[in-house]
Amino acid sequence: MPDISILLAPLEGLLGFFQRERHHTDEEARHAEAHRQEALQAMYTALITTRKYTEAQPGQIDRDKQFELSGLWANVAIKCREYLQEEMPWTMEKSRYWLDEIKWPEERVKSAGIDLVTVEARIAELMRQ
Repeated sequence: MPDISILLAPLEGLLGFFQRERHHTDEEARHAEAHRQEALQAMYTALITTRKYTEAQPGQIDRDKQFELSGLWANVAIKCREYLQEEMPWTMEKSRYWLDEIKWPEERVKSAGIDLVTVEARIAELMRQ
């Protein structure tokens, strides 16, 4: 009968490999979820800041604040592409909307899907996933 101690070292090596691999996979999943949460947080921050601006300044224009909003939405677009592994063209449209000096007609805003109601619904859907 073969000595079982001969098989013990290779089996311990295999066990160690699979434990490290599982730990690595778990760590990647935690990392991916943290990045997903970061992208969703950026969306929600941009949404709240946008809503606050539009409600506080009805009919008034604050270009500095609009530039800030454009930057927030551009940041959202970058994080979505990087962390959610998908491009969301509406996020860059929202950035362009705030960057443009000329106010877009309401029909254009709605057709681009960047009105606040639509944007809020999209973010809520992503948060449920």
